[in-house]
Amino acid sequence: MNIAIDGSLLSREMSGVELSILGLATGLACVPTDDRVLLYVGKKFQPEHLPAGCVKLRRAGGAASFRPRRVLWQQAMLPIYLRAEKVDVFHGPAYVLPVLSSVPSVVTVYDVIALTRPELCRRLNVMHYRRVVPQSVRKANVVIVPTHAVSAQVTKALGIGGEKIRVIPCGIDLRFRPASEAGKNELRNALGLNGKFILFVGNLEPKKNLVSLVQAFFAAKTNRRLEHKLVLAGRPCWRHKPILRMISQLGIGDDVILPGHVPPEYLPALYSAADMFVFPSLIEGFGIPPLEAMACGTPAIVSRDPALLETTGGAAVDADATDLAALREAIEAVATRKDLRAELVEKGKARAAQFSWLRSAKATLEVYHEAFRMSQSGPAPGDHQQ
Repeated sequence: MNIAIDGSLLSREMSGVELSILGLATGLACVPTDDRVLLYVGKKFQPEHLPAGCVKLRRAGGAASFRPRRVLWQQAMLPIYLRAEKVDVFHGPAYVLPVLSSVPSVVTVYDVIALTRPELCRRLNVMHYRRVVPQSVRKANVVIVPTHAVSAQVTKALGIGGEKIRVIPCGIDLRFRPASEAGKNELRNALGLNGKFILFVGNLEPKKNLVSLVQAFFAAKTNRRLEHKLVLAGRPCWRHKPILRMISQLGIGDDVILPGHVPPEYLPALYSAADMFVFPSLIEGFGIPPLEAMACGTPAIVSRDPALLETTGGAAVDADATDLAALREAIEAVATRKDLRAELVEKGKARAAQFSWLRSAKATLEVYHEAFRMSQSGPAPGDHQQ
């Protein structure tokens, strides 16, 4: 069977959805199969971590960072490529399907935040996804979501029946495991970290709730005289300046380190060197960073967002994202209680071991075959809806 995947979002600096697309492609490349998988990518994408296998690259599409060009390519050019390649099933792994394509299709929806919490998203994202997500979900033969929490949200927000949805968790890369002391020391020297530190990894944006993390960190440091620094590792994104203002107002500029985007190859050492990992998001669809930290043997704290609780499965401390006192107490407990830390390390490693891109890829490949079979027996569920 000929399968095509839209990888036009892939770029040099990746996070979130982009890393999930790359992880899926990496997993598919390792699955023994007679199927042929085409991954459509931009001209500048460098497949450094993509092993040889059934996945074949096709250079097409516009710059990943320039939405209008990418959307034009997805809607106008991609259907032509799919017909020319005689594709049997197409996968839109980032919310979007080409409207004019008649190829049986699968779409992945990681969350519906743009529809349910628009105040946490850029206005252009809200406008774009409010149009394309309902349209793509109706068009798809099968809809993939990463958690049961998102499945319920998709059903409620878009009126899609559960029979059309398949829950396939994301994976984590095999390189995420406890780093050597030499690796951790090299990372510490590179970032100027001589002592203990609390770590966050992800884009610096409103939904990550980082102003609250900075406040809780300051309160814990003051209340228990913690020696830790706070490392916020990620790209400064939309509305990140309130984070900087809070750091300045609290006078803790020397205690908060902002290294920017950290290349994936350095992340295992960064996670491993951290005293704890904190992920206080207001809302998520899955939450890969907590699992990566747990795989590296680092105790984790997450918010009580349903998707994060589902993903971490009781192997992390959880706290209400909107309760500063609760977040402070969680940080203090993990910093000071050796018994809790030991428990979290063991539970975290065991939980993280349940997630892999190979497992995710195998389940996704089954969905591709299911979508093809469905297309042979009639129209995709929901195609009649307006």
